[in-house]
Amino acid sequence: MCSSDLVCTGIGAPQRENPQWLAYPVRIEFANTGAQHVLGAHVDLMTGSGQPLASLDCHGPLVLFRLNPGTYRVTGTLFSQPGGTASATFTAPRTGQKRVGLTFNVGLNQ
Repeated sequence: MCSSDLVCTGIGAPQRENPQWLAYPVRIEFANTGAQHVLGAHVDLMTGSGQPLASLDCHGPLVLFRLNPGTYRVTGTLFSQPGGTASATFTAPRTGQKRVGLTFNVGLNQ
C-alpha cells in the first residue's frame, strides 16, 4: 500500500470537509465510550484472511483508506492510554464511503 492510498487527518472543518477525502472508500474513526473523538493511535490494517496491508501511526482521530472492495480487519492501539485497543472487521464498498468506528474503552474527556 503506497502513501497515497491512506490519509491521517483531523476533525476540523477544513480536514473533514475536504472533497478529495470522499474518494477514499473507507473512513476509520477513533472514539471513546462517550462517542468523543480521541487522538493518536497505532493502526494495523489486514485483509480478511489476515495478510498485513498497512501499519501506521496517526496522531489525529481519522484514517482514510483507498481499498478495493472486500473484507478487512483494522486494529488500533492508543499511544498513551490504558484500555486503548479496539478492532473491527468491515467490508469496503464498491461505491460511496464506509465509516468504521473504533471505540476505545477509555473514559470521557480524554
